[in-house]
Amino acid sequence: MNRRDSEAIAGMMVDEGYSISDTPEEADVILINTCSVRQHAEERAISNMGALLKTKSEEQRAKSRKIYGIVGCSAQSLKQELFKRLPELDFIAGPSEISRIPKIIDEIRKKQKRVSALSQEKARPEKLYASSYTEDKKHAYVNISEGCDNYCSYCVVPYARGHLRHRKAENILKEIKKLVSLGVKDVMLLGQNVNSYESRAASHGLRVNFVDLLKMVNDIEGLENFSFVTSHPKDASIKLFEAMRDLPKLKKYLHLPIQSGSDRILRLMNRGYTSGRYRKLVSEYRKIVPQGSLATDIIVGFPGESDADFKATYDLLKAVKFNSAYIFKYSPRPNTKAAEMPDSVPKEVKEERHKILLDMQKNISRSLKSFLLIFLFTIFYSLFTIHCSYAASLKSAEKLFLESNYEAAIRDANEALNSARTMSRRSELKYLMAVCHLKINDLEKAEELFGELIEICTTFPICDKAILGMGDVYFAKGDYDKAAEFYLQIKNSESEFRPSALYKLIHTSFKKGDLAQGKAYIAELKKNFPKSAEAHMADALDTGDLFFTVQVGAFANKANAQKLADELSDKGFDAYVESFDKGITSLYRVRVGKFSSREEAEAVESRLSEQDYPTKIFP
Repeated sequence: MNRRDSEAIAGMMVDEGYSISDTPEEADVILINTCSVRQHAEERAISNMGALLKTKSEEQRAKSRKIYGIVGCSAQSLKQELFKRLPELDFIAGPSEISRIPKIIDEIRKKQKRVSALSQEKARPEKLYASSYTEDKKHAYVNISEGCDNYCSYCVVPYARGHLRHRKAENILKEIKKLVSLGVKDVMLLGQNVNSYESRAASHGLRVNFVDLLKMVNDIEGLENFSFVTSHPKDASIKLFEAMRDLPKLKKYLHLPIQSGSDRILRLMNRGYTSGRYRKLVSEYRKIVPQGSLATDIIVGFPGESDADFKATYDLLKAVKFNSAYIFKYSPRPNTKAAEMPDSVPKEVKEERHKILLDMQKNISRSLKSFLLIFLFTIFYSLFTIHCSYAASLKSAEKLFLESNYEAAIRDANEALNSARTMSRRSELKYLMAVCHLKINDLEKAEELFGELIEICTTFPICDKAILGMGDVYFAKGDYDKAAEFYLQIKNSESEFRPSALYKLIHTSFKKGDLAQGKAYIAELKKNFPKSAEAHMADALDTGDLFFTVQVGAFANKANAQKLADELSDKGFDAYVESFDKGITSLYRVRVGKFSSREEAEAVESRLSEQDYPTKIFP
């Protein structure tokens, strides 16, 4: 849900004239979209924002108008406490208010005051989902509902996202058809409880339930696959399982959270079903969808959980044999009923129970994968090594990485480390984890993992990539001299990654304002590695007349871009519009000037900033 919200926010901002920055240093607006389901994730988001805000006072002295906002569930849940913990924060906006973010930013710029937007029950306007922006060109997320009415005693979602509100079926189908027309092949339907979906169709006035919606989505021409998360056991039905069996485009994957195997704990959690009912559902699902996979969520250490309650969960996990399970240690969340209960399970007991279930699930997942591998061996007479479970785990982590699900990829790769029997395989997993940490801007952890790999560079070729990765860490920190040191190590070696190092050095030189050195690296790259992908990418940089320019806005609509360019020209700025192809969409960037030095560009940037224009220097 949060990933889709982040995409919707990004698309909306681009449509409003903003462009997406590669680093916080370049950005004029910094937003952190938060999740409050787990305390750890919430605290990490606040900590990350705190680190970013440390530079704000210096920026203000330099007349910078950078704006910082925390949006999403934590904003709605923690409210004014965020301003107390982060005094330099400019605004907070709950999930129901994210469509107002551009207006909130305008208000802050004009009135120089902080803003709190926390309306909870308001339905989101459909325009929020009108943008075509997606992180992945082939895969997209589509919200079908918002909020939740289940009020599980441990869950903060109803308090953060409000009551359950369903989007109209025709709007959902319209959004998917538009995505398909832009090249998307695979969509995932999202909701806190998707199988409770119900809406009235505008065409005939009849009620459309979740199974009806699945059939409609399956009929969309050009869509190849789709899936959904998350289902609630109390609303799961035989009709849903039959639809999963019969609809050819619907993936045979069911995420059905059990949370606990103890009926007593399930009652305290207000889950609305028993463990016996859950086991019957699983039996029906596996009978109707024999090739389907099954995943679940489990909470250990819920208030009052006894040894007997834990054993019931252990026995259920052992008996059902899920393909995967997400196992969490209970942490109290604000406003929930469980937060009023004594958190009676000691931390060390929670950790022990968590480890017991995690270890058992690893063995179950490994055995299920091994069964599949043995089956393939029987059919094809192939030879498999003892590292099959590692390979399957690495493949799973790589798939999650390609889906931009970096935190899940870190989790799977970290688990796979336990079954990786050679140092080379462990290094592959650590490299993947390091890149994921870099993607989520956890630079400290990325630096640690890349550093571990660099120490064994004389043995494993993947460490050349780690050296480049370490350079990327310093590039993200804004330490371009240090980044160049790592890139130069690879450029001056016999490594196969020399083209990549040269391409990175081009951008490092531009960031340092050394246009001549950047041009020299372009020439070297095209001369020594003319057939490389990096050389082709450098063609876009090598116009023969490289210069610095100031970007003032980016638009999906060319007419809007030209309007801003004309406005700037009337004020005496050398403004023009450049088109930029992003694959399934196009952007029209409004830029000012063509300067031979970064200092000249910075001078014009300062003049534009004084007139409240958002600015960014390229390259």
